[in-house]
Amino acid sequence: MKGLLIWRLYMVAYKIFCGVVGCEVEDFFNFFKERGLDVSAINAKYVLNREILDFAVGKALKRWYSGERISRNLGVEIMLYLFATRQIRDVIQFGLKERGMKVYVVVISDRDINEAEFDCVDIVDCEEMETELNEEKLKKFMEIYDINEEELEIAGKENFDLLVKEKIVLFDLNK
Repeated sequence: MKGLLIWRLYMVAYKIFCGVVGCEVEDFFNFFKERGLDVSAINAKYVLNREILDFAVGKALKRWYSGERISRNLGVEIMLYLFATRQIRDVIQFGLKERGMKVYVVVISDRDINEAEFDCVDIVDCEEMETELNEEKLKKFMEIYDINEEELEIAGKENFDLLVKEKIVLFDLNK
């Protein structure tokens, strides 16, 4: 799969890929559940970039496997870290809702993940989302991460991803 990342962290492996879901939502999640894999599917338009997603996944896994969990579901835990909030109801809106959505998928397993395992899931590979921050996208992410104009002015637009990482780190520290 194009753009697939494989990491081994805390005795688990995870992969991140971007795709368009070509099956019903329930079938999508059942596919992974039947294989004993945890999965998080995030609407791609709410992911600033893959680096931020990878950063949040690392933080979520660290807390999850240390026993300091917020939720009872690892996929939801990843979304809580990605959006730096403790409110599950706030992150559900950013998840997979319907067939045809472009999503970032994070697959987690306590064993090696073989790429061939995903050949039968109905996800069409796609290019990653545009990561250039136009004014509309910047405002959307400032609202999601509760970043104000003063913070942006101090850090600079070119360092916006660092402000988002800071929000994730502060969320992790204030747990």
